[in-house]
Amino acid sequence: MQKLKTIILILIIGVIIIISTPAQAGYFYASDIHIYVDGNAINFSEGWPIIKDNRTYLPLREAAEGMKADVNWLPPNNVETKISGRTILMTIGSKDYTVNGNTKQMDIEPFLNNENNRTYVPIRFIADGLGYAVEWRQVNGVDLIFIFTKGQTETEVNALINGITQATAVATTCSSRTIGPDDPMFNIDYNLNAIGLKTPIINVDSKDFVKGYRWVCTSDEGMNTFHTFTYPDNKPVTVVLGKDLAFSFDIAGAGYDTTVTKGMKLTYDIYDAQNNLVRTVDFQL
Repeated sequence: MQKLKTIILILIIGVIIIISTPAQAGYFYASDIHIYVDGNAINFSEGWPIIKDNRTYLPLREAAEGMKADVNWLPPNNVETKISGRTILMTIGSKDYTVNGNTKQMDIEPFLNNENNRTYVPIRFIADGLGYAVEWRQVNGVDLIFIFTKGQTETEVNALINGITQATAVATTCSSRTIGPDDPMFNIDYNLNAIGLKTPIINVDSKDFVKGYRWVCTSDEGMNTFHTFTYPDNKPVTVVLGKDLAFSFDIAGAGYDTTVTKGMKLTYDIYDAQNNLVRTVDFQL
């Protein structure tokens, strides 16, 4: 009975911890979003881009200055973005904004991120308000947003986009295919001491918490099922892996049809929500 009470207490504490995490704020930092203005990357030194309500928000000052615009804070809750002949006025928490005094409306609203004291705005409305063109591409799970400020021709736009997307494709494909500490899509933790145990020897987390992936082991078919049990009746359950999208993926040290041993190499195909094969990776145990 005492053991059961302890397990229940642990579960309750776990729920409290989950409720207390920043995820409840409704947004997630996304390090795999790259912004280019006329082909030049914006470096975000004091605030990552954020995904909120499935939309991309950028810290206003760094984004605007990357577009050679000026930003002014107008207390108590207005921000002004200006460039020659264009003035955009946005209000924190309001979908209404003005461009050169003309009222317009967004379907989302700017917000103040209290974690870094930065104002975050939906970048497309800022770029459009300044009269700039915006294009979007995705390469190997990395989102690329292109902003063009100089009225470039379609040929010039395509040349810039193609050059950067090709360079990104090369940069995000590791020659060994083994996920490392600087992987652009995932964070990884190893615990080889868990080999032989039903606990994770490898934990992989998507750097973009909005995007889930499906992991399919191609080197060992038996790694695509996991034999576990349910709480509290401990009835055995077989989980079919590689079937559902997940932000976090674990490879346990035991419980599969295949026996996990030190020295083995596991190869996984990774699919996105549209069932596109985005990566093939190896784990050397």
